[in-house]
Amino acid sequence: MLAELRDQGLIRRIGLSGASPETLARAQRITPIAAVQNRFNLLDRSGVRVLADCEAQGITFVPYFPLASGRLTRYEELAAPAERLGAAPAQVALAWLLRRSPVMVVIPGTANPGHLRANIAAAEVAENLTEAEVTRLTRLADESDVVLDRPYQSTL
Repeated sequence: MLAELRDQGLIRRIGLSGASPETLARAQRITPIAAVQNRFNLLDRSGVRVLADCEAQGITFVPYFPLASGRLTRYEELAAPAERLGAAPAQVALAWLLRRSPVMVVIPGTANPGHLRANIAAAEVAENLTEAEVTRLTRLADESDVVLDRPYQSTL
């Protein structure tokens, strides 16, 4: 068990991936959880309930597929802030995640140093998004009825 490995000093912290709110609660009864990694991006908010639990408990939340596997390029809501800020739409999508929650840590995959620099620059983009832009981006998906195993299906 991971808690035993931690107690032996072989690992420092324990995280979960793909956890439901119930799984997180069960794990928390056994051991402190340092981070949860679940699907979450502009189009897929299936991890929103777990994100809320992480916020309430101060647990780091790491969204996987933060750029929706490249499906974000067709969304006009990204174009205007990207143009205004001289940023790429992908940077705006990452910036939205950073603005979404103080416990959010975004780790997008990257294949080259240029993408890495662009991903890092998303933090500055996040600081410069307006509240209206954040609201418009947030409205891309309805978070009220998502569940962990059924990702949001955009009709846009």
